[in-house]
Amino acid sequence: SCDDEEKKYMVELKQTNEFCSFVIPNDVKCSSLCVQLFSDGEKDYLAYKNELNQEILLYDLVTEKMIRRIRFSKEGPNSIPGGFLGFHVLDLDNIYIPSLYQNIIYVTDTLGNIKRTINFENTNSGKKLIPFIPGMFGEIVFVDSKLYIPQSVNPMLGDKIIDESPVGAVIDTLSGNNNALPMRFPRLITKHDIRTSAGTGLNYHRCFDGNHFVYSFYYSDVIYVADINHLNVKECKIKSAYVDD
Repeated sequence: SCDDEEKKYMVELKQTNEFCSFVIPNDVKCSSLCVQLFSDGEKDYLAYKNELNQEILLYDLVTEKMIRRIRFSKEGPNSIPGGFLGFHVLDLDNIYIPSLYQNIIYVTDTLGNIKRTINFENTNSGKKLIPFIPGMFGEIVFVDSKLYIPQSVNPMLGDKIIDESPVGAVIDTLSGNNNALPMRFPRLITKHDIRTSAGTGLNYHRCFDGNHFVYSFYYSDVIYVADINHLNVKECKIKSAYVDD
């Protein structure tokens, strides 16, 4: 951007007069880390998390009007103890909300009623899993009633924290089986870097294209492309156009 050489990645942006505007209530004081678009098959919606309170705001994407304000208490039958940051709306009858501190996913409707809970503390083979926040490393992904959740490095693995931490787990919502995905974290840092600023090198972001999970790690110019079951993982070197080394 600072020289006169031919630009390789230029695109042309044209201004339009179309935009969306969603009015946030005056008592919602904090911007949201979790915003999601979803559809019920007939209409499209936007879901917005009120960070300061246990609320999810639902907007009609066409009318841009708020249609529902879902409130969850911290105590009682419809409570989510300890609060939550992220969520995943599958449809108007099923919102998946992971606990911040427990290996529990709350399944609610859009009236705020908790319909059931999913426990993912252990895999079928006895391996420990850890809580996660949707959006921090990637979203919850549903494939054929199976719930694919992200994982960060697992401190309960001690000296094997990098070698044996799975990048994710899969929860079968019908059978209740929990399994760690076979893909492990790449060796980008050492165990001594954990809990230091260098520990962020194992942070990643994951997306799903309908057939593959794609992982991008902070400290790597390699993109990892995995099949749904993570049995086959392809490494694709994506060299930076701006950084030599």
